[in-house]
Amino acid sequence: MKRALFALTFGAFVFADQVSYAQRWPSGISGDIKFESSDFILKTANRNPGGAALDLNANGAYGDKNKEYDTAKKGPWFIDYQKAGADAVVVGIYKDDAAAIERGLKIINWGLVQQQQDGSFSSEDPYHNGLLFLESASRALLHLENSKHQSKFSREIKGAKVKIEKSIEWLMKPEIESPGLKKDEPYTHRYYINASAIGIAGVFLKRTEFIERSKKLVRLGVTRQNKDGSNPEKSGSDTSYHALGLLMAARYYSIVADEEMRKSLKTMGELGSQWLAGKVLENGDVDSAVNTRTGSKGEMRHGTELKTITYFSIYKALEYWGQILGRKDLNSKAELVFKFDRERKR
Repeated sequence: MKRALFALTFGAFVFADQVSYAQRWPSGISGDIKFESSDFILKTANRNPGGAALDLNANGAYGDKNKEYDTAKKGPWFIDYQKAGADAVVVGIYKDDAAAIERGLKIINWGLVQQQQDGSFSSEDPYHNGLLFLESASRALLHLENSKHQSKFSREIKGAKVKIEKSIEWLMKPEIESPGLKKDEPYTHRYYINASAIGIAGVFLKRTEFIERSKKLVRLGVTRQNKDGSNPEKSGSDTSYHALGLLMAARYYSIVADEEMRKSLKTMGELGSQWLAGKVLENGDVDSAVNTRTGSKGEMRHGTELKTITYFSIYKALEYWGQILGRKDLNSKAELVFKFDRERKR
């Protein structure tokens, strides 16, 4: 009886501590700055500015398909490839590497230059891929605007705002959003991508109507979570896409969410992180047996290669929610996944 009472009391204490820790997490871009400049992230995802986003041509087109398109001016291209520029900008800021920032801005700018007159991109899957790109670009530029490098790159930041605003307005048009969301329906992580893209752009551009629209997408995402904590992906679950959704939700929690949104996102994030942590094996690999989209039974990427687990998203998602919630067990899992990923690449 005493042991049970102690366990109940201790459990309540831990839960209360986690709640208060989450309530103390900084709001606005300050929370995302805290994460991106944290010791773990500086030693992992943000450790090497010189190696960030190198697969570009002189104009900034990123990846083989986009470089081919940039040269031939025909054929398929993918606006979401240009989101790699955001990684270079962010790591450049927190490692004080101007060359990385400049490289990242060149990549982002090439994407923005492809904007059509109505704000769309002529890329494959312009709704989904456009939101992926705009989320990354808005967040990176928001970091840059709030850094010591702001004055050096003020012109680039100002020019990007005009184009990002135009693209978000196009994406929010009912005739664009409705079929886009219908197509996204089987993939829960996309609700958090979409919410983060529109919400972070709203913060970056100071457009409250963007932020209000993003709340609808968060609410839709939260209601889809299964009782076991997994977020549905294509009539099942997928550890890699689940992690990407958690990462996007953590960014939204930090940068955009008000207290109401934080409460629902915290519940989703805690349950979702626990489910994902349970899929981390003792050696740091991540179980893909249940995956519907990545791994040996997964989909093909653009019809050419099998989609694999993105360990980068997994360890960042676990670490981010571990920091928000004050959950060291999640931080430990993140470190384990990073070590496995680093060893497998050697």
